[in-house]
Parts: sequence; C-alpha cells; structure tokens
Amino acid sequence: MKNIQYINSFFILLVLFASCSSDDSSSVEEQIPQTRVKTINENDINFYDVEYKDDGKIATINKSGSGNSSITYAYNTQNLPIQKGEASYEYNAQGKLSKITTSDYTTEITYDQEGKIVLEEAVANTYNLDKTFKYNTEGQLIEIAEHFISNNSGLAPYKKYIITYTSNGSIAEILERQSIDDFTYVDKFESKFGYDDKKNPLLNLHENSGGKEGLSYYMGVLSFHTNSITNLPPSLYFYGKNNLLFHTRTDLDDNKQYKTTYQHQYNQDGYPETTTKTIFNPNSQNSTELIYDWTYEKK
Repeated sequence: MKNIQYINSFFILLVLFASCSSDDSSSVEEQIPQTRVKTINENDINFYDVEYKDDGKIATINKSGSGNSSITYAYNTQNLPIQKGEASYEYNAQGKLSKITTSDYTTEITYDQEGKIVLEEAVANTYNLDKTFKYNTEGQLIEIAEHFISNNSGLAPYKKYIITYTSNGSIAEILERQSIDDFTYVDKFESKFGYDDKKNPLLNLHENSGGKEGLSYYMGVLSFHTNSITNLPPSLYFYGKNNLLFHTRTDLDDNKQYKTTYQHQYNQDGYPETTTKTIFNPNSQNSTELIYDWTYEKK
C-alpha cells in the first residue's frame, strides 16, 4: 500500500458563581457545556451528522451524500463500546479490549501484567496474521512485528514498524521494514508526521465513543486523516491532542514521496472549522484537494 491513511475531548473548567447579601452568602457551581462535534461536510460529497445519547456518548453517525448509511454505537455498563456498526468488541476481566469481530476478520488481543498489548492474533478472509509489540522504558510502543501465518495477500511474510515520538508524545516517524525470512530486513517505507497545537475534533469524537487519547483500535467511519500504524486491519490508530499538518510517506526503493498536507481554520474554542487536505501523488505529479467543514455544539 502506498498511502497510510491512518483527538483530547475538551472539558472546560467549572465556573463558580457567588451571590452575596449582607446577612447571607452562598456559592453555586455551574458546569460550562462541553464542546462536541455535530456535523462534518466532506468536500460537499459526504455529509456526517452525529447524534448523542443523554450521557454524552455517541449514539449514531448518519452519513448522506454519495451513499446513505448509519453507524450505531452500543456500550456496556462500564461505558465501553461493544458495537460500532458491524464491528463488535469484547473485554477481559480487567476491562481491556480482548476481541474484535467483523465480517472481514476476527482478532484476539493479549496483554502483559502491566496492561500493555503484547500479542494480536488476526484471522481474516485472505490471511492469518500475528503481531507482537515492544515498548520503551517510558511505556511507549516502539515496534510492531507482523508475521503472516497463512498469506494469500501477496505481501511480505514479515514486517516491522519502528515508531518514534515527538517530545509531547505524538507519533513523529514510522519506519516500515520487510523480510522474507525474519532474519534480514530491508527498509521499505518511511512516514513522517507534523502537528499544530490546536484541539483535534477526531479525538473529541473518539473519546465520546468510549476511546482514549493515544493508540486505539476503535475506528468508525470518521477515521479519515488519523494516523494508522499498520496497513492491514485491525489497525492501531493514533488519536492525538492536536491536528495533523502534514504526513509524508517515502518509498525507499525509488525515493518517491507521497505527501498529504492539512490547512486548518479554527473557531474561538481552538477546533478546526475548515480543513483543506491536499494529497500529492509523485507518479502523476498531481495534487488532489479535499475540504472538510466542521460544526460543533455545546451540551
């Protein structure tokens, strides 16, 4: 695959209002409404409307335009998602995601004693794939190793994704390496990412559907311009506090660079109102521009 397509929900401080009289004083605590995404217009082609439950969790995302569809979300008593559209999620005794089931694949996830993912076993329509995970001393994921147990996809049987981070914990680079024998690896693709310092509406949506900031499997229809770590599902996605400004992916065989840039116009709360996404293809030397318009509501 040549392109990777691979958000901190905004909670505002409580404001105290005090009313005083000569013989009495009291304080009343009032919560300022939370900002949340309401609609997304994707290049005047696809339109998304987000409906919320009374507790603030996403209930349904309705899509119209090029095709009409709805993704319905369901949660367990711990407010963890158990259904997103066709995908179902199961959890272990510690409340960790342990199984994902879709029509295309089933994945089981194993954790270490510290609660970090160490093994992912996926059975898909065209392959069986195991992934193992390594971390640095700070607990950051720094390597994913893929091994095809059975493979009808035509892809390399072994891959490694080497991940480095910015100083604030966002993903800075991903180096993809491939091997036919799990002994000699060749660097194949290098991806780099840059960010603004504003609020990310995709993290807002992600947290309002039971996800958390950082690496996560949860991905609904709204995973456009979020960093995917690996190419094959189920992919870990990176939901960061800030918005992407650029994403480059360089084919190290021929040094061709595929580049996507993002220009944002922000509202007074620091969220994008308009995002212009420009995709450059080095083969055709052409660029494609997509425009996303966001609206928000306070609740």
